[in-house]
Amino acid sequence: WTVGARLPEEGLTVGARTLFAAELDDVPAGTARTAGYTILDLFASWQPVDGLLEGAEFRLGVENVFDEDYITAINNNRGLDFEKGRNFKFTIAKQF
Repeated sequence: WTVGARLPEEGLTVGARTLFAAELDDVPAGTARTAGYTILDLFASWQPVDGLLEGAEFRLGVENVFDEDYITAINNNRGLDFEKGRNFKFTIAKQF
């Protein structure tokens, strides 16, 4: 699920993304079960509409806000490989 809002007159976009996964317990013998999990990501971007910074874009994101330990079923290596924890991203772009 993704929800968000845009304020075009301000050049601002904000939102949140969630991923819900149920426990995977119907697995072949010798394969680890995968626990259910919920992941929350937050994001925002700002594109100034005038002034010195016009044409620039600033993006900020936080993935896995609550630093959830989880294993995706597709990456299940006998239950040993957790996905990355909380991750922060910040980018700046400028069009000329």
